[in-house]
Amino acid sequence: MVCCDVVGGRWRTWVGLALVLIVLIGCGGDRPKTYPVKGKMVFDKGDIKLLAGSSLVCQQQQDPFFQAQGDIQEDGTFELKTRGKGEMLPGGVEGTYRAWVSLSTENGSEERQFRKIGIDPRFLSGTASDLTFKVPADGEVVLTVTKAQPGARLIPQPEGKINVRCGESDDLEAPADDAAPLIEGREPLDRPDVTAPPAAAKP
Repeated sequence: MVCCDVVGGRWRTWVGLALVLIVLIGCGGDRPKTYPVKGKMVFDKGDIKLLAGSSLVCQQQQDPFFQAQGDIQEDGTFELKTRGKGEMLPGGVEGTYRAWVSLSTENGSEERQFRKIGIDPRFLSGTASDLTFKVPADGEVVLTVTKAQPGARLIPQPEGKINVRCGESDDLEAPADDAAPLIEGREPLDRPDVTAPPAAAKP
């Protein structure tokens, strides 16, 4: 009787482990199929090294749920990874993507980096950027960005959010319009000091 209980307990244990294994295998089947995506950023009339450490953020146009990102290296190269369920999958899911740059803020605020790099602000916006490519890619993906025009300002992000790197918090507020920076080397226009009391009228 004891022997039967022991054998029965072991049998139930193995059945339980088998069920867990089946569930895990089934979950793994939910992973989207991805394709390798490697490419290079080109900064026309700019210094590509200034974008090193920033990220290329990509969103599939057919299904915005699929987002991929890759760190930009000193030579402009990048390799994309896609957010999975609790993990990063290599490559990207099939489809057409819109891409934009998310500036690194390790050495200063987004405003400071924008002024230092001088990149056209449309390439920093997920809604204004015209950088697109397809996955699977036919060879290396080449994306070209240009310098900002004199007096260019950061583009306010929808719903008061700014672009963030994958894994970072997205609860930061976008800078107010009056605080939007100009490119480096140009001073902001003089504005009246709204906090100063009005001058007394002359008799």
